[in-house]
Amino acid sequence: MKRVSSRARISFSMQSTLAALLTIIGLWNTIAPAAQAQPVSDKILPRTEILDAPEPAFWIPVARLDPNKPQRIRINNKTGLILDYLVTTHTDFRTLDVGKSVTLSNIDKPLFLNINSQESNYSVKYSVSVDKKTNTLIVTVKQTDSKDSRVLNINETGAVYTY
Repeated sequence: MKRVSSRARISFSMQSTLAALLTIIGLWNTIAPAAQAQPVSDKILPRTEILDAPEPAFWIPVARLDPNKPQRIRINNKTGLILDYLVTTHTDFRTLDVGKSVTLSNIDKPLFLNINSQESNYSVKYSVSVDKKTNTLIVTVKQTDSKDSRVLNINETGAVYTY
């Protein structure tokens, strides 16, 4: 007969007790799937798949830059509006005219990039892609009627998120 340590028995006992309590109050079937370890994936979901998700998926990267190479960000203004953009804690607001582009280089991470219309009546949305040859994040900004992402974040691993 295989011996089980007292620590394993206590851990199993605590899990069993928690499962029993949650079952009694009807939460176990809701919590159990999320509580199990989930595999980690580098797969980047298409933006449309993320937007069609039943709940916001802010924790899913929309793109990924190579953290071991110099990184750049190109902002393309396709809105028909004058934009203000700001790299939080690194720059003051800067202006990007209609139809123009700007490239930011020598970026430090983590980086938070805010992009807004100068006209408060209009909201913007942006699509994100990566030029893998130059390790450049391409942010194309368009006008929208709905509230959409206003902040782009690049973390230390090169993962890109929108909020």
